[in-house]
Amino acid sequence: MNLENSNKDIILEAQDIHKTFKLGRSEIKVLRGVNCQIERGSWTTMLGASGSGKTTLLDIFGMLSTPDTGKLLFNGKNFAKPKRKEATLFRRHNVGFVFQSFHLFPELNVIENVTISQTFGFGLFSKNLRERGKALLNEVGLGHRLKHRPAELSGGERQRVAIARALINDPDIILADEPTGNLDTKTGLDILEIFQKLNNQQNSKTILLVTHDNYIAEMSDRVINLKDGVII
Repeated sequence: MNLENSNKDIILEAQDIHKTFKLGRSEIKVLRGVNCQIERGSWTTMLGASGSGKTTLLDIFGMLSTPDTGKLLFNGKNFAKPKRKEATLFRRHNVGFVFQSFHLFPELNVIENVTISQTFGFGLFSKNLRERGKALLNEVGLGHRLKHRPAELSGGERQRVAIARALINDPDIILADEPTGNLDTKTGLDILEIFQKLNNQQNSKTILLVTHDNYIAEMSDRVINLKDGVII
């Protein structure tokens, strides 16, 4: 099924995506023919209960996983079965990730955590990269915490570091998996305000956010409801 619409600027598209995991002798069908489009500059929320397949689909969109069958189109190019290097370079240049558990390196300080995605495995570092990291940390209100380590930060501060890290490569799309799941209500709202600002700025960031929270869904432009591996 081709959902292509020439009237929209589609950045990301899933066409008949299937994914099954093997657990011993059993098979768990997590995604059962998912079709959806993500419009450039939009904030799309993927809503569903635990086990609905939303994190698996997000991982496929970020090329952290591959579908068994189906197509994954990014700017019209099929990336359903990328080679490892191709997937790595794609993530490095096009995607920013924000995770529920932050995924910061405990031994690195704040500025190092923000820039690590652009240096790890490539042996690269520059004054310009550090300056960009500092500017992003200022944007999220952590310009005074550059040399602190994650253990010295609150949960909300850690997630701000993660957002700055997601922006370091000026990504085409931000993929966020339950970004407020480990935060209290007020801190979670502060984080959502950052996403709103990113989405509402002149060069608006495309955001695809996974959650089970209906309140967060109400803040977005569009909601995709996922249940038992299908969009309803």
